[in-house]
Amino acid sequence: MDMREVRIEKLTKEAFSPFGVFLGKSTDQEPTARREDLSAWLNISSLLDLHSKGSIGFLEVYRQEDASVGTLEYHAKCAEGFIPLSGTSVLVVAPLQSRMGLINEEEIHAFLLDGSCGVFIPKGVWHWAPLALSERADFLMLQNADIIEINDIIERSIVPLKICF
Repeated sequence: MDMREVRIEKLTKEAFSPFGVFLGKSTDQEPTARREDLSAWLNISSLLDLHSKGSIGFLEVYRQEDASVGTLEYHAKCAEGFIPLSGTSVLVVAPLQSRMGLINEEEIHAFLLDGSCGVFIPKGVWHWAPLALSERADFLMLQNADIIEINDIIERSIVPLKICF
């Protein structure tokens, strides 16, 4: 089977905007609050599609010898956020193309998660769990508490992607 390459991109608010919400320090806005010992940017994102059953979880991912992706998933009813706590990883995403759940493989992106910010992915955006570049990467996850109970994980196979710089 052939393998395509997808280059890792720097995660910025602008670059990630077609796929979800960048969770990090705003570069185009002054701090909401500032003191001698801190600056804070408050309300950088609503919780989007998380309803009252929204929860915070913890995710560990481990480096694999073969840094490739052959499957993507999306959630039709639930949004999901990843906030890195340690390690370095890559997040692969693609926009949902239609109600048929198609993936335009030419629009797949891979973003570097270096611990400086997180992301919030609205329902319907293709993604895969972050791939660890370091030995291990840890995340807080924001998601609907019942994502598994309501069977809201739709997966599709893709031409395997080799992740590269």
